[in-house]
Amino acid sequence: MGAAGAAGARGVTVVALPRGVTPWTPLVSDRDVIFYRPGVCSVCERPLDHEHDAAHVLSTLTGKCWKYSERLRGRYRLIARFHLIATHPLAAPHHIEFYAAARAATIADLAMYEELDRPLYQEVTREVRADVDRMMVTYHDLRHLDEGWDGKGPRPSEKAALFNAFRAAYADDLRQPASVADQRVSAWWVILGVSQSASAREVRAAYRAEAKRCHPDRANSRHRWQRLREAYELAQAQGRA
Repeated sequence: MGAAGAAGARGVTVVALPRGVTPWTPLVSDRDVIFYRPGVCSVCERPLDHEHDAAHVLSTLTGKCWKYSERLRGRYRLIARFHLIATHPLAAPHHIEFYAAARAATIADLAMYEELDRPLYQEVTREVRADVDRMMVTYHDLRHLDEGWDGKGPRPSEKAALFNAFRAAYADDLRQPASVADQRVSAWWVILGVSQSASAREVRAAYRAEAKRCHPDRANSRHRWQRLREAYELAQAQGRA
């Protein structure tokens, strides 16, 4: 039997597999199910500065959407099975009629299910977006903090102060979600690589030194340069630079 296709719900194509192939391969992949809605897709289309960022993003999305995608994929599999049986060369007319009706009922059920479940999915999407934003900020700040401890940044005596500042900024991140802007306000000294009690002179010196290291003209670090600028502007707004 050829690879004849039938249109499934939401524009997903159900493909008839060759005779004798069992069990049939899932016809809708995790990526198709999880990312076919614009709300989630827009999160992943943002430019990522590091492969590890992409892994974190995908892990968060998969964890949030796994149960939802499993239910949807199960219904798509039912549609595929109905199509396989109804188009089999040995299928009797009453089999074709029965499975065609069952397939139509399953598609209708899937459409109703998605409609009723939309508020839940929208809530999950909002949670995913918030988690991704917090995760990206935390990850880049932590990576910057680690880089600052390699001998080019803060002195060993300042490590404890920097770590405590970082932990204070993000300890309640999951229990009390804060906006990205709020986190940046509370952690600007971590990004600049100084202690929270640093003087204005120390803040300016740290900014100039770090700006030389991560300027886009000298290094492929657009994200770090942007975060550094934002941190310095926040320090200036608070009268600390």
